Order: sequence, then structure tokens, then C-alpha cells
Amino acid sequence: MAEVQLGPPIPDPGQVIAVGFNYDTHTDGQSDLPQRAAPVVFMKSPTSISGPNDPVVRPAATRALDYEVEVAVVIGRPGYRIRSEQAADHIAGYMLANDITARDVALPHGFDSSPLQAQIIRGKGYPTFCPTGPWLLAPEADTADATFGFELSVNAELRQAGSTKDMALGFAQIIESVSATLALRTGDIILTGTPGGCGFQFDPPRYLQAGDVIEARSQQLGTMRSIVCDEPADVFRR
Repeated sequence: MAEVQLGPPIPDPGQVIAVGFNYDTHTDGQSDLPQRAAPVVFMKSPTSISGPNDPVVRPAATRALDYEVEVAVVIGRPGYRIRSEQAADHIAGYMLANDITARDVALPHGFDSSPLQAQIIRGKGYPTFCPTGPWLLAPEADTADATFGFELSVNAELRQAGSTKDMALGFAQIIESVSATLALRTGDIILTGTPGGCGFQFDPPRYLQAGDVIEARSQQLGTMRSIVCDEPADVFRR
């Protein structure tokens, strides 16, 4: 392992779908939010996917780069309007993910006056904004009730710690809800939410800077280690 550079377990997903506000600690305890019945769903660009040890590149457009450690579920069998009791048949496995976000791009000045001014896909879609891995863990037996503990540190300081047992909606419920409106295909990735401790939740906020080392860990799902670097001024654009 020390002699290889691991890429993302799913290098070219068709869809990267994310569920918002699935942990009370990420919503300041507002457990009565309507997304408990119909969770907030948004998309990340498939080109944001990167490997578990690749750098996170901070674009010049942001000064509010943030982290969100999550457990991702990968679809193995396509489906549409999947019932929760059938969800296990559609799961290929689980992996760690980090939903990197440029918060000042995602929520630009003035968006409060009109929700349509939010730029969630732009703020979450830059290249390297979705580290994944280091591996895909196949589910045990025919269950969608797996439990994973996970945490994230920045420069060896613990920032986030959680367990999927604390999710408002479990894996099976998420698959049922997401597939109610989106047809899922083999290789699609669903990010299932993040606990509290993100940089924006500190006072003052503690956003990522060049040189920071982000480490996401799970006993079952492995470890990802990413170093933040600034986008070069002469970055090649195609």
C-alpha cells in the first residue's frame, strides 16, 4: 500500500447525490425540520471526485473553504422508486467521503433575498471537492442497517465525530426518498450527511487554509488524508 497511489473507488460516477441536514448536530438541533419527511437533496459534480490521498485544491474564488466528512453509499443495482425494504438489494457498498464546500461561492452575498440565488452546485462542484475512499466496503448479508463510526481532524485537531446510528434517515430510507424522484444507476454515489463541527459552525469560522492536513477516519472504512493547496495562478483550463 505504501508503494501505490490509490484513486477513488468509483472514479467516474454518473451521479453524486448528497443529502443535507441528516444529523441534528449539523442543524443546531432543529429536529422538527421538514426534511425529516422529505430530506434536502442536492448534487455534486461527478468531476469533483478525487482519491483518498489526493490534494484538495482551493480555488482563488473562495476564502471560506470547508469540510464535511460523510459516509457514502454506492448503488450497485439500478432502480427507481425503490422501497426501503428493498434498498439492500441495490447497495454495492459504503465508503468515506468529504463534501468539500466553498461556502462563500455556494451562498453568495444577497442569496437571503432569493433562494434561487444560492449556488450550491458551484460551491460544491470544483475538482477535488469530493475525496472518497480508500476502499469500498461491501455490505454484510442482505442488510441496509450497517452502522459506521467516523471522524475528521484538521492538523491533528479533532473537528468532527459521529456515527451513522445518529442519522435522521438511515441508508434504506435515504435510498427510498432519493429514488422517489431520481432514477439511480449502477455506480451512483449518495452522500448521507455530516455531523456538527464544520468550519462554519465555529465562532469565528475556522475555514481551511493552504497547507492544512485533513484526515478522515473510520474503523471500518479506512483513512483518507488530504493536504490543502491553493490553485496555481496559471492553472490549465480546458
